[in-house]
Amino acid sequence: MSLDKAKVKKNLFEQTGPAVPAATAPAPVPAPAQAAGDPLRTPKFLTFEVKLSILLTAGQLEYIERLVHEIMRNRSVKKERITKNTVLRCLVDLLQALPLDTKDIADEDELRRRLLAAVRG
Repeated sequence: MSLDKAKVKKNLFEQTGPAVPAATAPAPVPAPAQAAGDPLRTPKFLTFEVKLSILLTAGQLEYIERLVHEIMRNRSVKKERITKNTVLRCLVDLLQALPLDTKDIADEDELRRRLLAAVRG
């Protein structure tokens, strides 16, 4: 079964209502005057529209931190900084590209099995 990318994006990125009541919603982050070295370039982090908090196990967080450290340490071209957020955004992009059977997924373990099967093809 192929994923409908437009539907996935809508479900992931469009909110049906405010996640936080307007009175307690954080104020928008002001944009810096310029990105380092290029006064016309908007920093990449300011181009994203949604801020998302997720719950992870300590092991999951440690893995992502190690991965980011290894990527940053093992590169010769340093075009942009790779962060935990970068890794997670790339994983969402990967999920969108997978042919995932979404029928009868009862829990996280089943979802994990289906995702692994889709990745292994």
